[in-house]
Amino acid sequence: MTAIHTGDAFGFAASGNSVDINGQDIMRIVDGKITEIYHVEELLKLAEQISSGAQPA
Repeated sequence: MTAIHTGDAFGFAASGNSVDINGQDIMRIVDGKITEIYHVEELLKLAEQISSGAQPA
C-alpha cells in the first residue's frame, strides 16, 4: 500500500510523508466458509516513515 500521511495516526501529527507498507490476510476456510482471518501489516515500518520522514532502504 502506498499513501500520503495526511492525518493523525499512532500519535503522530500529519507529516505529508509518502508511506509504503505491505500487508496480508491469512484465512482459514472450513466447509467453504471463512472461519478465521488474520491481518498482518508492517506497522513498525509505517511508524518509522510517518515519524521521521525516513524512507525504506
